[in-house]
Amino acid sequence: MKRIIEIISLAAVLMAFASCENGNSMRERLNYVSECNHADTVFTETWLTRVDSLVNYFNHHGNANEKMMAYYLKARVHHDMGEAPIALEVYQKATEVADTTKDDCDLHTLAAIYGQMADLFHGQYLPDDEMKALKMAERYAYRNMDTLAAITAYRLRSNVYFLRNDTDSMLHVIDRSVELYRQHGGENIAAQILILPISIYLQRGQYQKAWENMQVFEHQSGFFDDNGIIQQGKELYYYYKGLYALSQNKMDEAITLFRKTLSGGFMEAGYKGLLAAYENKHNPDSIAKYARLFANANDDSYRGVEQDIIHKTSALYNFNRQQRLAEENLRKARNSRMLVAIITLLGLMTIAIVYKKAKNKAKEEKERLTHEYETSINKLNMAKDSLRLSNYDYETKNRKMESEIQELKASIKEANQEKNMLGENMNKLQQQLLELTEEQEEMFSQHKDEIKNKETEIVQWQDKARELERLIQNKGMDAEAKFKESAIFRKFEVRSQTKHVLVPPDDKDWMELTKAFRTHFIRYYAFISQHHLPVNQLRLCMLIRLGFNNEQIRILMDKDTQQVYRLKKLANLSLFGSRDASTLEANLKPYYL
Repeated sequence: MKRIIEIISLAAVLMAFASCENGNSMRERLNYVSECNHADTVFTETWLTRVDSLVNYFNHHGNANEKMMAYYLKARVHHDMGEAPIALEVYQKATEVADTTKDDCDLHTLAAIYGQMADLFHGQYLPDDEMKALKMAERYAYRNMDTLAAITAYRLRSNVYFLRNDTDSMLHVIDRSVELYRQHGGENIAAQILILPISIYLQRGQYQKAWENMQVFEHQSGFFDDNGIIQQGKELYYYYKGLYALSQNKMDEAITLFRKTLSGGFMEAGYKGLLAAYENKHNPDSIAKYARLFANANDDSYRGVEQDIIHKTSALYNFNRQQRLAEENLRKARNSRMLVAIITLLGLMTIAIVYKKAKNKAKEEKERLTHEYETSINKLNMAKDSLRLSNYDYETKNRKMESEIQELKASIKEANQEKNMLGENMNKLQQQLLELTEEQEEMFSQHKDEIKNKETEIVQWQDKARELERLIQNKGMDAEAKFKESAIFRKFEVRSQTKHVLVPPDDKDWMELTKAFRTHFIRYYAFISQHHLPVNQLRLCMLIRLGFNNEQIRILMDKDTQQVYRLKKLANLSLFGSRDASTLEANLKPYYL
């Protein structure tokens, strides 16, 4: 018994895996057919097998959106094949499987389905059904936040009123649609749908309103080029424009427009317009000619309508034939169930054998994985011990570095104090030198004999002054040398010498460098900072003072050569008013001490 349960469990797992793999394949097929539909592919009978397989699969294994999409695509195939009754039935099934209570319901596709149903109902001259479908399309478009699609569904109600010959309602729907399109940024669409009210106003003799709508249509619809020529396939508009010209007694213009209507392939409208024009001109020969041509075009149009009716009747016949085929397929399916059961039993026996082998193999694999796991745990523990030692070393070094930093700060403070004292002594010596010079001039006139001795004293004082100045410079050089021994400078120096560094100094490194720099190079930093340079220009001037060359600066600032050149140019302009990048370093040198 236990063995049978194991066999059944393994079979279920394998079937689930196969179902998962098959599910991915079927979803790819569903997406492919959906993309073909979006690309306006004209589906033929060769697509039926594919969409039938999608419906059969997703009807049992898909979610609500996938079921709806499968039925929708099948209906689109029958729609393109001209099988309106079958298409309507499948469209209806697609709406039934949709779950509109869920937040993830594909409302866009659901609205499109009702729109397609409305189109078929219009072709079947079923205005009531068409109106219901359009209202549903509008409703779900609004729920999907697709305002323009909802307005379009509302505008198509004019087709229903056309079948009912209700021109007042047609005008009301079009006027309201134009208003809604304009409110939501669809000015060109609002202009494009004015062709219907134009025709109605012309029929009613409301020529002023017809002319106003024609102006909007010509200037805002986007159907006309710069020369005022309408897009190919829309030449029927010339017929309505010709009727307006005819109402204004512009016979030649009307005749030209009716001929343009003919050139666009709208023969019945063109001949009808020319017949009306020549009737107004009382030209018997032309009246007879265009009356005959209009009659022939009218007959051709009637034959087209008649063929359409025959096609719809044929579609109904095909629908009945499809029902009979479906019943026959159902009978064949019942007969094949026994065969499926036998094949399933053989499959289960095969699975049992495979399962036994797989179980033994799985046991060996488990033992191997257990050994690898234990080995990995041991290595992990060793790595943890190594990490603890590394952390201890890091903390020790960090404490030592902090101590060195404090000592360095104290040395910097002491050096700054000595520098300030030396500066004061230098000022005193200069003052004394000035006083001695004045005294020398006075004594020269009074005591010529003492001039030589005083000159000697002056030389001695000058030597002392130079010695003090040298001491000041040495102090500055010592401070610079100490700075270049600091950890932050060494970090920048090491990174500047590595040409393939992937990680340049971060903001924390720059902040640390800037803090140390302004402590050691007070006069220089005061000069460059008082001009309020941008961060990159300030950093560039600091690196120049520290002796980094162009290549090192490029690496440390993570810039290319051209960018470094541009920064030098901008810094020189900000500090010295020069646009020459090459003179920046020379201009900065007087401020080094």
